[in-house]
Amino acid sequence: MRRLLTILLCLGAHQACAQTMEQMRSWCGFIDNVRVESDNRVLGVPKTADAMRCWEAFATIQQMSTFTYAGRTPLLPFCPAKTSSTVEFIKIFVR
Repeated sequence: MRRLLTILLCLGAHQACAQTMEQMRSWCGFIDNVRVESDNRVLGVPKTADAMRCWEAFATIQQMSTFTYAGRTPLLPFCPAKTSSTVEFIKIFVR
């Protein structure tokens, strides 16, 4: 699963492409300090280039996880819950 996520992270943004899973994991190290409010606002994401690369990459994967072929078969080979959040995607990757 992590290998698939790393490949997906590299597809659309060559400049932001992590060379290794460990590099991407280091960009996402902020996730333990993030707080999600009851209204789903996310607080504590640092405004650094690395944190933004991490956030944007996983937000893209989250969006792509909703796409299907011909309205039936998922584009990506996993089926996250419809209520999954970017924070959850990052936490799964980091762990």
